Amino acid sequence: MPSSPPPASGPPRMRPFTYAGSTPRSIMPITCRCRKWCSRSAPSGSGSTSRACWRRYPGRRGLAQDFVCWRAMEAPYTTIPLKHWNDFRSFVDQLSENWVFRGQAAACWNLQNTVERTDFIRIRPQVEAEFMAEFQRGARNYLTRDQIPEHLIEWLALMQHHGAPTRLLDFTKSPFIAAYFAFEIALPEGGGNVAIWAINIHYLKQRSLEALRAYYGRELEESHDIVNESLFEKIFYDNRCSLVFPVEPFRMNRRYSLQQSIFVSTGRAAEPFMDQLQFLGPEMNQAVLKIELPALHQKQVLRELQRMNLNRASLFPDLDGYAASMRLRYNSLRTPEEVLADRIRKLEDNEYRFLP
Repeated sequence: MPSSPPPASGPPRMRPFTYAGSTPRSIMPITCRCRKWCSRSAPSGSGSTSRACWRRYPGRRGLAQDFVCWRAMEAPYTTIPLKHWNDFRSFVDQLSENWVFRGQAAACWNLQNTVERTDFIRIRPQVEAEFMAEFQRGARNYLTRDQIPEHLIEWLALMQHHGAPTRLLDFTKSPFIAAYFAFEIALPEGGGNVAIWAINIHYLKQRSLEALRAYYGRELEESHDIVNESLFEKIFYDNRCSLVFPVEPFRMNRRYSLQQSIFVSTGRAAEPFMDQLQFLGPEMNQAVLKIELPALHQKQVLRELQRMNLNRASLFPDLDGYAASMRLRYNSLRTPEEVLADRIRKLEDNEYRFLP
C-alpha cells in the first residue's frame, strides 16, 4: 500500500486509507502523555518539555492543529465498524495483497502474544530464554531427526504450534481464515463484536528494516531481510529493540501452510505488543486496522465459511480437527423457527404474501 519507494532521508510514507462504505473511526490524540519518550524541546506554547513525538494534524474542518502527540492516542489505529458479513467481504476486496489478518473473538481484546499474558516476564526477563532451552531439550524426545528444527525461528514456530509461550503472534494472509478464528469461539449472546485485525505487512517490514538499521546497520545492509537467521537470533537474544517485525520460517508444518500463516514478532519480550507496534509512528492508523463485526452473525458466517471449505477439519488436518468441525457444524444448524423466518423473509423480499 505504500505509494512509492521510501525516500533516502526518512521512512516510507503511506497513502491515506479510504473506504467507500462505513466511516472509519480513528481516535485522534488530544494532549501529550509521553514526555519520557521524547528527546527534544516541545514547541513554544505547547505546555510540554518534549518534542520528538509531536506532529501536525488536520483539525475537524481541515485546519492545521499544532502540539498534537501521536503517542497520546487512545487507540492509534483505525477501527472499521461493519454491520453485515457482506460488508466485510466488500471491504477486504478493496485491500491489496500486502495485508495480513488476525481474528479475535472479542473486539475489546488488544493484540497480545502469549509471553506478555503473564506479568512474570516483566519480573524475570530471562525466563523466556530458559523456557526456550527447556523446550529444546524436551522436544527431542518426541521428534524424529528430520523434524528437529535447525534455526531459532523454526523452534519458536514449533513452540507456537504446540501452545508454548512465545513472543510470536499468528497472522494469516487470508481474511476469511481470520474471520473463521474470530467467529469460531465468539459469544453471540453477549451482543458484542468480534475483531479482524489487519496489518499492512509490506509497510511494517519497510519500517522495521528502517528502525533496525540503527542497531544492526552493516549486517542488515548485507542481509536485506529480517528473516536472516543470524540477525534474528541477535534481535531475539539482545532483547532491546522496541518494535515489531514479520517473521516467516523457511520450513512450515502442514497446519501453518493450510492456514497461510505468517508470524509477527516483537523485539522485546517484556514490553506489550501494542506498545511496540507504535514504533510505526503517526501513520500507524493507516497501517493497522481493526475491523469489527457483530458476534450475533456467528451462525451465518460459519455457514458461509463452510461453503468455502473453511472449517476445523480443513485448517487442523487431524482427527481432533475433524471432530471439532463436526461439533461446530452441529452448533451452526438452524432451528425450524429460523428456517421458517428465513422463508418468510425471502417471500417478503420477493413481494409475495405468505399464505398459511
